[in-house]
Amino acid sequence: MSESPNGSHADDLESDIGEQTTSSSRYILKFSNRSSRGQDETLPVYDLGLKSPSKRFSILIIMGRSRGCQMVRLNVSTIGLRPSSTDTFAGLIWLMCAVGLSHGNVMAQSHPSTESSRVDVEVANFSTENLIAWCIVPFDSEQRSPSARAEMLSRLGLRRVAYDWRSEHVAEFEEEIQAYRANGLEMFAFWDWHDALRPLIHRHSIRPQIWTWHRQAAKPDVDDPIEHAIERLSDRIELTGQLGLKLGLYNHGGWSGLPTTLVSICTRLREKHGVDHVGIVYNLHHAHEKMDTFPQDLQAMKPYLLCLNVNGMIDPDSADITKQTNKIRAVGSGPNDAQWLRAILDSGYEGPIGILDHRNDLDTEVALRRNLSGLERLLRESPDRSG
Repeated sequence: MSESPNGSHADDLESDIGEQTTSSSRYILKFSNRSSRGQDETLPVYDLGLKSPSKRFSILIIMGRSRGCQMVRLNVSTIGLRPSSTDTFAGLIWLMCAVGLSHGNVMAQSHPSTESSRVDVEVANFSTENLIAWCIVPFDSEQRSPSARAEMLSRLGLRRVAYDWRSEHVAEFEEEIQAYRANGLEMFAFWDWHDALRPLIHRHSIRPQIWTWHRQAAKPDVDDPIEHAIERLSDRIELTGQLGLKLGLYNHGGWSGLPTTLVSICTRLREKHGVDHVGIVYNLHHAHEKMDTFPQDLQAMKPYLLCLNVNGMIDPDSADITKQTNKIRAVGSGPNDAQWLRAILDSGYEGPIGILDHRNDLDTEVALRRNLSGLERLLRESPDRSG
């Protein structure tokens, strides 16, 4: 194994994987360091020691350099054939030791297979298995059953769901939970509340966030609007506190959905009421008109953010965003998408990211695939993400 050069702090880390399709092939991970001068420098070459892997390995490398530390996550994806568990484990241990000795500390874990054969520098909360699938139940044009929905999500590599429902779905709550468990999925969040959920929380040992909102189009004409909002939310705050669940305040337009309002409610709850289980669920599809201030809004909301749901974003002056086809767009299809992605990456936000269907005219699988494809493209095309 070659020694690491004493080059400059990496401004851009690129890598590739040499791959064969025979069952006896071994896979080579090669790094190159593009310095601020635009010159490529050779970094160590590591033999993964994996035979025909089909797993995806996410590796977080903390690189110590003279100018500080740089954290880089590599997603190693290889095509095709399934390795034995022994080969996979041995290869991971070897890689962790090799990179750890040369660069610092390494954390690695395996993920479901993908069709690509590449290595990406990527932020962990944007990886498919960490994304939250949202608005995928009543909006699905295929009207899938719980088991069919769970199988579809598993097929896409998604592992976490924010569950929205209508009255016809109440009888299916337990079946939904069971289908998720059978397919290795997590019920990450549940829309608002229904008393039918209470016994299921204990029976199945689940702890979903509860997402709710209070409709307040205009600032209320009262002495203390924030305290007034807290009073209106008090039942949900008390319920979720008793159950040990997070409560997410969901922006749904109007004064009650403004970042300043949401932050003020969360701050007041912590500082005056001693309540720290209430946070913010921010949805870009309800914030087309707020893109100009999104970087500042995100920084203000960041301490309280429980989830950030992304969307294809357009200028509300250029199209009617009250129309569903303009308001709800696949990630990567909006002219302002690079703007919000840059703001998220620059902010250092590492919390959950959601993608959504929310289109009655679309098969949810099609909608989610479009979002996954658009997000991958945005990340690939994003300028230097190392900061």
